[in-house]
Amino acid sequence: MSQTVAANLGFSATVYRIFIASPSDVMEERRIVREVIDRWNSLHSQKEQKILLPIGWDTHSYPQSGNPPQDVINQQVLRNADILIGVFWQRVGTPTDEYPSGSVEEYERHIKVNKPAMIYFSKEPLPQDHDTKQFQSVKDFKDSVHDKSLYGEYENKQEFGDKLFDHLTLLVSGIPAMSVSGGGAKEEPQIGDMARQLLIAAVEDGGSLILLPHFGGLAFGSFKRRKDVNNNRGEAEVKGSYKQLENAGLIEAASPKREVFNVTDKGYEWADKNKQS
Repeated sequence: MSQTVAANLGFSATVYRIFIASPSDVMEERRIVREVIDRWNSLHSQKEQKILLPIGWDTHSYPQSGNPPQDVINQQVLRNADILIGVFWQRVGTPTDEYPSGSVEEYERHIKVNKPAMIYFSKEPLPQDHDTKQFQSVKDFKDSVHDKSLYGEYENKQEFGDKLFDHLTLLVSGIPAMSVSGGGAKEEPQIGDMARQLLIAAVEDGGSLILLPHFGGLAFGSFKRRKDVNNNRGEAEVKGSYKQLENAGLIEAASPKREVFNVTDKGYEWADKNKQS
């Protein structure tokens, strides 16, 4: 009997390391990130066969001489991260040799190797004695992020936790799963129903998708089958579906403002194999 019980214990899963990048003024948000990750694991890890592991300089680095502190963090912790979550409020942090702060450097180095990152900015009221130079650096960094990606904002910590859980669920569900075929492992894109419908519509209607914010909502879909959504949850679902398609290599941005996306060769191949189902 003990052998039968042992055979049914546990489950196989892929572990994704999530690096938390943030200055010292958002320590409560760092705690919330870890709580959200724990909640996601409790609800989804077995079904998704994925486990999220929070990592950071404060928990996964050790003393090392001979290099600047940020270089040590980059080498020991950041380079092993699969996903980065960054949070900023009134401070950007301590400058490094090349960047305005360690948190900014971590974000920039992470996205340079095409790994997914989610950045959030707090809109909570600033204390009267806040450092104006630090806050200006936050605004400058926010402007630079706006030019190359979407970022999140939150009014309070409760909203931050709720948004992060929804966004993390959408992001992780779009990460391609590894399936074994023949003699080796092969990446097979796993995407949701909305993403599947969007891709097939794009292939049938000329090979492009739009994602156009407008007053009161968001336009999305193929040029011939444009749809509109005008609520936060719906917009998050649409953007998450686009992110799934992009992370899987099935579409790619065709405009600097990321308002038009074209189907890739991989996307056409996927549609040919899967549109009948």
